[in-house]
Amino acid sequence: MLPFIPHYDALLLENHGCTTYGSDVWQAFFRMEMVEHFARITFVAEMLGGARPLPREEVEKLFAARARYNVSSRAGMQPGMPLVAEDLVETPPSRR
Repeated sequence: MLPFIPHYDALLLENHGCTTYGSDVWQAFFRMEMVEHFARITFVAEMLGGARPLPREEVEKLFAARARYNVSSRAGMQPGMPLVAEDLVETPPSRR
């Protein structure tokens, strides 16, 4: 976990669940609330046919909006993270 802690606010551990951390217990608690909220959104999106990634421009706007809403996070835009629509390579259907 140590290499990821400087870059992320929450970690999902296979077969162990999720852990969050912050400057105090309340910040860690609210980060866990965000993880659970995201899980609910993901579940509903899957039930409605699956989530679709946003274009890079829209994701960059969301990251920029953090400052306006006084949201701090260690996670930032990196190549391939978060996944944006431009990262997906569509393969043409095979010809029969």
